[in-house]
Amino acid sequence: MTPVPGEGSVSDVSDALSNPVLNSAYEEPGRHFEMGPSGPTGNVIEKRRLSEFFIPIPKPKRGAGRAKTAPQPTLDFSNLTDERVERNHKIDQRDCCTDR
Repeated sequence: MTPVPGEGSVSDVSDALSNPVLNSAYEEPGRHFEMGPSGPTGNVIEKRRLSEFFIPIPKPKRGAGRAKTAPQPTLDFSNLTDERVERNHKIDQRDCCTDR
């Protein structure tokens, strides 16, 4: 079936889609809603739908990619404390990773 311009008002389509379950959950699907160029038409097709996806493609954001951001500065944590760093030999022995 192909959509006919002028047939099927918005209210007809919304009435048809108000209960979108057409098939049993326990049987092979045998019916589907017809898809027109602008979405569902509200017509029910009495056969299994072809395997295809309807993926909307978002419009690009305005100005995306034009302005480049400055690189993020790195943080130096080496001089935050004056504490001494030592290996904990008891933990090393427990975890079996001592240098011998």
